[in-house]
Amino acid sequence: MLLPRRIGGHGGVDGVWWPRSRNLNAEFPNAIPAVGVRLDELRLLQASTSDWDPIGRQIRTADGPVATMLGNTPGFITLIGTNATITFGLIRPDSPDDEALIRTGFLLNT
Repeated sequence: MLLPRRIGGHGGVDGVWWPRSRNLNAEFPNAIPAVGVRLDELRLLQASTSDWDPIGRQIRTADGPVATMLGNTPGFITLIGTNATITFGLIRPDSPDDEALIRTGFLLNT
């Protein structure tokens, strides 16, 4: 996962996430340590059902369950915490390296 700092401007994404699978329950707990400091406490995860295998009402993490809200824009995932809201652009798990690089460049320069 990349987590570049935004430089000025508005909009865009806070980072890019290239998960290894479409199983959010398996992938998400591994991503939490990278963003936990900025969020303080994760309260809600917004995701699109088109990006992931079936998603339940909550995701289990080391700190306990996190509520999920379905209906986010496909290709993005949003984490809402007590201190921040962070949005990642997603790269499909099965993307070839060159496609992932192009999407990363597009997402980080928008």
